[in-house]
Amino acid sequence: MSRAALPPVRVQAHPAPPERWEALLARCPEPDFTASATFCELIGHHLEGASSLYLVAELEGEQVGYLPVVVRTRRGLTRLESSADGALAGPQLVGDIGPRVAAAAYEALARDLADRVGGRTVVAAMNVGTVAGGPPLPGIEDPRWLCEDYEAAVVDCRGGIEQVERELWTNNRRNERNRGLKRGCTLEAARDRETLARWYPLYLEAAKRFAPAAVPLACFEALLALPEQRSVLNVVRLEEDIIAGHFCFRSRDRLVAWQSAVRLDLQRSHFPTTLAYWLDVSLTCELGLAAIDFGGCAGRDTLWDFKRRCGGRPEPRRQWSRRSGLGRLAQRAAGLLRGDSR
Repeated sequence: MSRAALPPVRVQAHPAPPERWEALLARCPEPDFTASATFCELIGHHLEGASSLYLVAELEGEQVGYLPVVVRTRRGLTRLESSADGALAGPQLVGDIGPRVAAAAYEALARDLADRVGGRTVVAAMNVGTVAGGPPLPGIEDPRWLCEDYEAAVVDCRGGIEQVERELWTNNRRNERNRGLKRGCTLEAARDRETLARWYPLYLEAAKRFAPAAVPLACFEALLALPEQRSVLNVVRLEEDIIAGHFCFRSRDRLVAWQSAVRLDLQRSHFPTTLAYWLDVSLTCELGLAAIDFGGCAGRDTLWDFKRRCGGRPEPRRQWSRRSGLGRLAQRAAGLLRGDSR
């Protein structure tokens, strides 16, 4: 569908959730929790150098979609992320507007976000997904956006814990779980601040290896304090020590493993990663949720193989990115610091 044939959707930007926000959300079919104002406001408030931005698509005065954005400034450079720390978001569209208006709204939101890249604003990024076997991931006609497809590992838990263990987990994962439990490890789904505070130093060490910036403790605390037990910290203990943990939240009919940390020195003796994955699966089944989302992997590497052996099945994801010239230079410099010669 060519852009010329699309209806003239306009985009309005708001620094806070605008009027009629809740009514707009109610019309969008099952948006991810990370696309909600609740998540974006917490991230924007607690992350250093961050704030929130809300782009609302309108056609003849009617709101037809929105795009939540976290604005993050570090070292003088600004990123626009509709996917904070790898979480899904992207354009969210009203469900009863028809394909032409939906396409126009998606393009308009993407175009508005791309237009904001320039100067010290060096990159915009969106992560979007779809259920395996569901509708195809949407495209963007705007040539300024680069597309990278990848896959997430999602465990179908609708058959219950016995079915997951019997049919989806492999023998080696089951054996590792059993050996870890026999060697004294215990599992706990925690929602208290004391457990969070004891896990957080382990997370900070892990974040040095894989994250540009760690999520502040206060942000985790605020997520745990949300009503309806939206978030949980799944921890593995050895005696009194926390040796692994996944910070998870419920999104739609799923549990999402968002941030993780593990004692690497115990991987071959007590298998804390395997135990954390088992706890995630167990809690998902206990809550009656449809799946546990273990997140994406870049390529079919050893981490992907580990998730596959824990029952993970590939689900398509897509990252859209738009970088300025300065943004490409910054990306190249960061790659050189990591030893990436590409």
